[in-house]
Amino acid sequence: MGGCKIALRKEVNVKRFNSQIKDFVENKEVDSFINEILTVCKKHGMSISHEDTHGGFSIVKYKDSYAEWFLNAHDNMSEEDIPYIDKYEEWKKEVLN
Repeated sequence: MGGCKIALRKEVNVKRFNSQIKDFVENKEVDSFINEILTVCKKHGMSISHEDTHGGFSIVKYKDSYAEWFLNAHDNMSEEDIPYIDKYEEWKKEVLN
């Protein structure tokens, strides 16, 4: 299966663009979900890919570049679905000040 250069961690701490909030936010649940999927991809030697935005996903042979692409997924959870949203405004004030 080859070595994976992607560091799959329990806590990624990545800020992803959220189209519902229209800002970059941290969502540990989304990070955990992505890491679990990438762990399964690596285990089976397969990746999830996508040719464009008009169609289904493709299952292809595992490549680090596909894992990197998947790590850059946007977080499109709504405000009601985001468990940390009450802390978001507080965090935003700290970051912007």
